[in-house]
Amino acid sequence: MKVMVTGRRRDNQSWAEMKAHMLDVHGPLVAQEAGYFIKRYVQNQVRDGVYGPKAPYGRDMVAEVTLVESDGPPPAPNQRVRDDEANFAHLDDRFYMLAQEQVLLAPPEPPGRTELARGFKALNYLKRREGASADEFAHGLAGLDGALLSVPGLKGCVRSTVVQPPGAPPSPYDAVVSVWFDTGDADAGFKAVRAILTGAGIVDADLYFAVFADEHVIVAG
Repeated sequence: MKVMVTGRRRDNQSWAEMKAHMLDVHGPLVAQEAGYFIKRYVQNQVRDGVYGPKAPYGRDMVAEVTLVESDGPPPAPNQRVRDDEANFAHLDDRFYMLAQEQVLLAPPEPPGRTELARGFKALNYLKRREGASADEFAHGLAGLDGALLSVPGLKGCVRSTVVQPPGAPPSPYDAVVSVWFDTGDADAGFKAVRAILTGAGIVDADLYFAVFADEHVIVAG
């Protein structure tokens, strides 16, 4: 199971300052204080975004935390970790997604915390169209696998589908489809992926958005 946290940087902070704090301070702190229940932790610092006309979120970062398997609920974040979040993140409008990950095409391993970013990664956020059930959406999304995997230049594709815990507030989005390309194939590849995802009739195209991110693995698993 994976937790995805999507948010923006704190006020009066540059993108470079946000990225430096995430990589040099927050990442090591998470590994030290919470590594016992984290199987894998990837940071994505957003370089650019494409947004639907009604998409309410302007995003600067996405954290992907894969949890060690357990029968209980996810552990609460360590207090030192929580306190440090205010040093780089705007705390009032983040949103959380608990998701089940399915690897359609294994992506290249991201650079480590101190390595330079490389390649191209896009995370596509999908909200099911009004009137579509969760099962209908999941079935329709799975039906796009063949088309996605046939996109020229695709280097990786991972689908993260929301798991809705009983009694929890509904997630604002239902799935994230992450894709990887070499830089030279990125523009045409992303446009093809976007057309596939938004043209199948299962997605609210107005609420769709995508972010293009520098990816770094903090805890490898």
